[in-house]
This record gives sequence, structure tokens and C-alpha cells, in this order.
Amino acid sequence: YCEIRSSYGHDAFLLESGQLTYLITKFLSHTVVRDVMLHEVECIEEGTTIAVAARRMIKCGVNHLPVLTSQGILVGIVTSWDIAKAVASSFLWLDEIMSRDVVTIHEDEPVDEAARKMEGHSISALPVVDEDRHIIGLITSDAISTLIGRQVP
Repeated sequence: YCEIRSSYGHDAFLLESGQLTYLITKFLSHTVVRDVMLHEVECIEEGTTIAVAARRMIKCGVNHLPVLTSQGILVGIVTSWDIAKAVASSFLWLDEIMSRDVVTIHEDEPVDEAARKMEGHSISALPVVDEDRHIIGLITSDAISTLIGRQVP
């Protein structure tokens, strides 16, 4: 529980953005990525066609597919937006459209660092990797939003 001090009464949560930002940042700084990341991440192997990637996204209901080497090392990421652009441009291969400069995070980093990285790069998900760049999870802006909005009993 945190009290917002304000002369705005019950509208304080709408108008006191400085206090709210401070409280949320303080809360998030005690939460690490492993606490909110998705542990089962759908991935796809490099060299795959765009059609296969699109079917996988639809079947699994995901918007991000980390792209791995045959040894399971992260080499890229593809989003549903990338797939849409690829179809419109008649590309066939995932390697033609995937982002290779992937921003990642480690599971023991604070969630607020994940939020900063996502905001700074205008992205909505970060692959969570180990020291060898193997995928161990995925953290999304939706997961962070859910965390902020979670009710404490």
C-alpha cells in the first residue's frame, strides 16, 4: 500500500504522475525479470520460410519469435509486423526480414531495466538469455503492465 499525497482527492492517481512514477519504479526495482518472464517460449530455427513462421505465430498466438541457430543460440527475432511487411514485399525467407541486432536481458536483472530497454528501443518484448545466448524466457510489455496492475490481497 502506498498513499499518494495530493490536494486533488480521489483524482490524485490521474494527476500526480511524478509520485506515481516514483512509486512504480521503486516497486519494480525489487522485482527481477525471472519473476514475470514467460518460461516457455516459442522459437524458430534460422533458414525457415516466412510462411512457416507465420503459421507458427498464428498457431501459438504469439507476436514474437526468437530465431535460433541449430545449436539453440539466439541470432535474431521476428515479429508479426515483420511478417506482414514480408508478405506485402513478397519475401520468402525469414533470414531476409529478421532483426539480427537483438536487444536482450538476463533473468536476474531488475524489471525496470527491461522496461527501460523496451522503451528506449521502441520494442514490446525482450528475449531473456543466459551467458551463452540461449533463450530461457521472454519478457513482454504486457507482462510488465500486468505486474503494475496486479492487486495485492
